[in-house]
Amino acid sequence: YNQSSDDCSFIVNNQFFSDLQPNCVFKPEFTASIDTKGLSVDPSSPNKYLRYNLLKFNVKFGLNFIQKHIIKKSWTTYKMGSNNSFTDPPIKLENNPTVNYSQLIITSNIMEYGVYKLVHWVYVKVDTGYLKDIPNEIEHFVDVFIHIVPGGIALFCLENGLDNIKIGKKQTLELNPIKYAYDMDFLVTANSLNYTFYCKQINSSQNIKDIRDIDFSESDDLLSFKYSKNSSLKNECFNSSDDLEFDSTGKIITINNLLNNFSLFIVTTYHISKLYFQTIKIENIEIEEVPYASIKCRLMSFCRPYGKLTKINPGYQLILDSSCAGGCERSVETHFKHKIYYSLDENEDKSWMLINKTLLEMCSYGETEQEFTILPKIFSLNKNILYWKVELEVKAIFSDQTSSSGSTSMHLKINEKPFNGNCSINSTRGYALKTLFA
Repeated sequence: YNQSSDDCSFIVNNQFFSDLQPNCVFKPEFTASIDTKGLSVDPSSPNKYLRYNLLKFNVKFGLNFIQKHIIKKSWTTYKMGSNNSFTDPPIKLENNPTVNYSQLIITSNIMEYGVYKLVHWVYVKVDTGYLKDIPNEIEHFVDVFIHIVPGGIALFCLENGLDNIKIGKKQTLELNPIKYAYDMDFLVTANSLNYTFYCKQINSSQNIKDIRDIDFSESDDLLSFKYSKNSSLKNECFNSSDDLEFDSTGKIITINNLLNNFSLFIVTTYHISKLYFQTIKIENIEIEEVPYASIKCRLMSFCRPYGKLTKINPGYQLILDSSCAGGCERSVETHFKHKIYYSLDENEDKSWMLINKTLLEMCSYGETEQEFTILPKIFSLNKNILYWKVELEVKAIFSDQTSSSGSTSMHLKINEKPFNGNCSINSTRGYALKTLFA
């Protein structure tokens, strides 16, 4: 330590001085700094987090000294009670080792909805050796406020969230949200929700994505149209109510015959007072049957649904099973064709680019087979690309040499690998085999 005053000036190196001059005062200070950047420390405006996401909270703690010390850290979690206070007993995050580190990580779908106070405690005790009666303890408390909100309902009626499909004039089509919709937070089941089905006539160029752009009438509600006793009630998409069927729950609809070339079906549901919807554009073409293409992950444990996306681990090969789920029964030949696209755009309406033939052949096999395998090489060669799409086209050839084609797609998101971050070290100076670092 370098110490100076009006009457004395000296340097303490590796020696201990028991006698100091009377006017010399030895008062070393041990201080630290706290950085809560990106976190809310204001209880009136907690940061919002979706329940189904992985939650990370990092408080940076810096020491302004190099002396040997011990340090302890912990996180304690409190939920806001009905009286808008945090007086309830703390919540235990079982089997979570990060509660004793600067960065707290909470896995998805653990926390209940509501506001929480996360208290980060840091305690430091400095080893002052033979020097006694010197303040050598530091204690900090940091309150971080968060609001866990619903992830919402992924409302889908067809496989992989398909929202555009062709059907033949002799085909039926089932819209089944009970089978394909799910709660992103996995708290409610799809069959516990209520659904309303609508249908509007559109032209080929219309691409309606927002339900607020649609002007609904009573006859657009298909359940009302189906069971109405008012014979004058007409729907734009059907000649009669016999052209559609509901199951006994009213939550699954089967389309038997469409009036128009292009129809827009809208499915809605409410969850925790919030409206969710899907629009499905159906093209009714003149041929009798169109193949219903289907593509699925063979090993479902390697594929995690994430809204319309499917999250995958880029370190493993991805095996997809492709099939014709309908419209191929009378065909004499069925051909499969896979394509891979990528996007650098994180927006929902992405622009997709087709990968070149060389990369496709090098990083996959089964391009024209029902089993399509994508090798990890394609992801390691394109580490900056997170969004991918696999498109399947099924072509059915019939005995009269006519043919028809149908397609579907699966949207993929890479589960990012851990990447380099920042670290700091204390002490920044010391002696080999002697000074402790943390």
